[in-house]
Amino acid sequence: MFSLNIFSKCPYRGKPKTRLKDLLSKSEREYISILMLKNLLDETHKLDNFIDINLWVYPDCEHIFYRKLEKDYKLNLMNQEGENLFDRMMFCLNNESSRSDKTLLIGSDIPSLNSNIILDALSLLNSKDVVLGPSKDEGFYLIGIKGFFDNEILNANENLSCKQVQNNVLSKSMSFGLLNKLKDIDEPNDLLFL
Repeated sequence: MFSLNIFSKCPYRGKPKTRLKDLLSKSEREYISILMLKNLLDETHKLDNFIDINLWVYPDCEHIFYRKLEKDYKLNLMNQEGENLFDRMMFCLNNESSRSDKTLLIGSDIPSLNSNIILDALSLLNSKDVVLGPSKDEGFYLIGIKGFFDNEILNANENLSCKQVQNNVLSKSMSFGLLNKLKDIDEPNDLLFL
């Protein structure tokens, strides 16, 4: 069984894209967050016949916006659990990898992420223990694991770079594969890539 996990901040209650607040109004940040999430869900919906899709929401998934997405896209809604993004990622990966052969975790702010890249990640997990999708800001937009998640792969650092994760994987004598580098939308200059 495959588990695809998408992390999303509620556009209405999660204060999305706060690093863009000097450039965009609150309603504009809400709009761009919704647009990127729906774009990603349109892509992942192409895969829903053979993959379990979970939408993990911060601070919670009770907003009517998410209930409509749940119905329209046949998603499993989950609340993100943990004090910070790192803790929430660890919770998700531990939870999902305990019941899935392959587990993917992606963010919802990567406009160029598509179903083919997700399929490439799943394919790489046939021969690799870990798959990473590096982002242009040195972080990562996707982490995929085969089997049960080893917490030491992420190693308790909220600002973990893709290179650090690669080193952690290698130190555990595990193999990894890399996907193409993509751009996530965090800073004002990132909007030029849309």
